[in-house]
Amino acid sequence: MFLAAFRNLPAFRFDRPFEHWLNVVTLNACRMALRKRSQQERKKEAVADTAPHTATPAPGDPALRSLVLELLDELDPGTRIPLLMRFVEGHAFPEIAQELDLSESAVKMRVSRGAKRLRELYEDRLAEAARRRDALEATAEEEDG
Repeated sequence: MFLAAFRNLPAFRFDRPFEHWLNVVTLNACRMALRKRSQQERKKEAVADTAPHTATPAPGDPALRSLVLELLDELDPGTRIPLLMRFVEGHAFPEIAQELDLSESAVKMRVSRGAKRLRELYEDRLAEAARRRDALEATAEEEDG
């Protein structure tokens, strides 16, 4: 809150009460903090809602790594490259934009769309594996019964 007041000090008008100005700056800083917290909570909920509710491999699992690499190959290079630069190499959006000669907003959009598409491909593979498992179980039950 103190930083917000300091940053907004040039906007203070001496013909108005200081207490009112400070209250407005504090209120706005609180609103921004709540907005940021709300956005973070919505992101966490979105990730939790899209996560498959089946047994999934552990993050260090070689089979998962292999699957992710296979799914990445299905993405077009214009999406795959910014996604890899961001999440594998750890580059910031401005760096990626400069390297690929794109605007920063274009890079953010490609990374977002790429992550969404990768998640969709992953969920499709999980659903396909579940269908195969169910078909095998049904065939086994028919043979036993």
